[in-house]
Formats: sequence, structure tokens, C-alpha cells
Amino acid sequence: MHPHHPSDHQDLGFEPPPAHTKAALSILRVSALLSDEIDRELQKSSGLGLSEVLVVLQVMFAGGRLRMADLADSLVVTRGGVTKIVDRLVAGGYLDRVHSDEDRRVVYAEVTEKAKQLIKTNQPVVQAVTEHRLAGILSATELDSVHDLMHRLSCDNPGWEPPEAVGDTAAG
Repeated sequence: MHPHHPSDHQDLGFEPPPAHTKAALSILRVSALLSDEIDRELQKSSGLGLSEVLVVLQVMFAGGRLRMADLADSLVVTRGGVTKIVDRLVAGGYLDRVHSDEDRRVVYAEVTEKAKQLIKTNQPVVQAVTEHRLAGILSATELDSVHDLMHRLSCDNPGWEPPEAVGDTAAG
């Protein structure tokens, strides 16, 4: 038994968390660890972090052009946060801001060739981390189950809009 792991018989001073809370805490831990590691590796290889790369990917998955308002909604980022990220990506030549011809108030983020090259170059970086951290631990069947479970959690919860989705080009 891990020396810092409370046993079932130890008085925690509060009720032991139910299964759904334990699951949520596990998801948060894995998400934070995976995000941090991928971020570090992307910073080393490209100088850009995970937030920037996810914004570029989201625009690419939307066909290369996405309304700024929809971009903020598709990520777990505030409108102000996504604006700052897009500012950095525009300054770096990865995205262009394009005004709608129909409504000048509508602004799109549009990928550039440099953005496409960024993703192509860094795909092996992300794959190496996920292969080491996920495929090195879980079987292909388990990975499919994890994907299916996370998809259900992110798409079947009322009030959570389904992602248009990073890495989720096929339904299911």
C-alpha cells in the first residue's frame, strides 16, 4: 500500500468521495499531466504551447476557417483568452483574421500554410508522448473505450456543446 494513500478504515474527517468524484479527480489528474507534458514537448520543438496548437487544430478541423466566437466556444477558453492566443498566432504567421463579406462585425480565424506545416511537423511530437503515456499502458481496445467514454462525457452532457472536435473527425 502507498504510504500516503488513506486506507478505507482511516478517518479522513470527511465522507469518502463517491465513485463519480473519484473518477472526476482521476480525469483531472491525467488531463493535467498529459497537457503539461505535451505542452513542454511542443515548446521544445516549435516554441508554441499546447494552447496555441489546439487553436490551430480547431480551425483546421473546421475546414481551415472558423468564426472567432465559435472558436472560443469550441475550446475550454474564455473569449479574452482565445483572442490573446489568436493574437500570438497572427503575429507568428500561423493564422489570419478575415472579416466576413456579409457582416463586417464577424471575424474569422483562418489557417495559413505555416500553420499547416506546424501541425505536420509536430504531429510526431504529440504522438510520441501519447504513445508513451497511453499506448504504453493501455491496449488498443482500452484506448477505444477511453475515447468512447470521454466522447460520451463531453457530448452527452446537457449544457456542454459537443466539440466540432479536436481529433474527432469521425462520430463515435
